[in-house]
Amino acid sequence: MNNAKTLKSAFDIEVREGVLTVWINRPASLNALRSGDKLELATIIEGVAPDVRVILIRGVGTRAFCAGADIKELAKHSVGSGVASLSAEARLFDAFLRCPLPIVAMVNGYALGLGLIIACVCDVILATEDAVFGMPEVRNSVPAGMQTQLLVDIIGLNRARYLLYTGAQLSAATAREAGLVSEILPDLDAIEARAGELAATLKSLPKEGLALQKRVVDSWIRNPFNANIEGNLYLAASAFGDATPANEIGRFLAKKSGS
Repeated sequence: MNNAKTLKSAFDIEVREGVLTVWINRPASLNALRSGDKLELATIIEGVAPDVRVILIRGVGTRAFCAGADIKELAKHSVGSGVASLSAEARLFDAFLRCPLPIVAMVNGYALGLGLIIACVCDVILATEDAVFGMPEVRNSVPAGMQTQLLVDIIGLNRARYLLYTGAQLSAATAREAGLVSEILPDLDAIEARAGELAATLKSLPKEGLALQKRVVDSWIRNPFNANIEGNLYLAASAFGDATPANEIGRFLAKKSGS
């Protein structure tokens, strides 16, 4: 008898006039993603229909774009399942970087950990004034090893160190000043309007030219850190070899449930 659980889809998708909108739909978990969700999102991006010209990605609700990896799942990881989860992230990020279409992140609320890196692998980041960016993994004794080189490339080594070592968060204004955010809008309504304008502009450009430019940019991104990906994957997963991550996450969940 097969006792495996089937995950409910974490995503809603809509295609309208050549624009694919992907909603991360786990608002009760601040749109945090499980391992299976990462693979599902990768499959969505890899399988975009030929008539799509632009991709928009956003979170359902007002509290978060994506608050990272699902913390309840993280608490149960072994080294082996950690490798599997981080491998799913590697495929997800690869799908975004290889996608020939422009991808726009519409960020409101929290974009933390995995959520921040998803935003980083998008081509444009639109953020509301209340958006918050950060890499909190160190608080749970789990290093953010996967594709954080891209964050370093975007905001610089010193800022990245500060975020990674302290778990501190950046406001939208600070993230814009650091070069992470493309534009700041007052609220979600303003982001929706601006995303529509931007999509219209991108659709008006030659599809082949945009795809070629993305290939060039992808090569710039990959060449410096390709050799580090596999090593970082196993280094990060090794954190699950002792009880510290589970204990720290357990304390966090207990505190959260008591608040």
